[in-house]
Amino acid sequence: QVAGGAVMQIQVWGTGILSLPAENLSPKTQLFAEMHRVVKPGGRLAFFDILAGATEPIHFPVPWAEDQSVSFLATVEETRTLLAESGFAVRVWDDVTSDAITFFGQLSANTKPSPLGLHLLIPNLPVKGANLRRNAEEGRIAIVRCVADA
Repeated sequence: QVAGGAVMQIQVWGTGILSLPAENLSPKTQLFAEMHRVVKPGGRLAFFDILAGATEPIHFPVPWAEDQSVSFLATVEETRTLLAESGFAVRVWDDVTSDAITFFGQLSANTKPSPLGLHLLIPNLPVKGANLRRNAEEGRIAIVRCVADA
């Protein structure tokens, strides 16, 4: 359990974990420690996450939070430290922020949505997508892809 009693679901496949983004989870120390606890020795953790950028604060609303009260972005440095302190060794660390900006722009487009899509899960997606793009362009968020060995 994390902030507000929320429960983080961790998917384990064989010797690895694929984690969902954790923008609204706190404390992250507990999150990474729990992921390391459940991954088998020699296994891997893989995740894609939105982290805090150098410029603060971020613009709201965003897909995980309507306001700052439920948004807990860790910085790149904090995340890498938490991984190491939890026993993970980073194998791959890619900053994919520039690639994500185009995708975020598509989320904010005022086109007719397809029958299936993120708009079914995220209310007010055009506004939240526009804020994601603006946050990324202004260095308020960083989007990373990571693979770490246990």
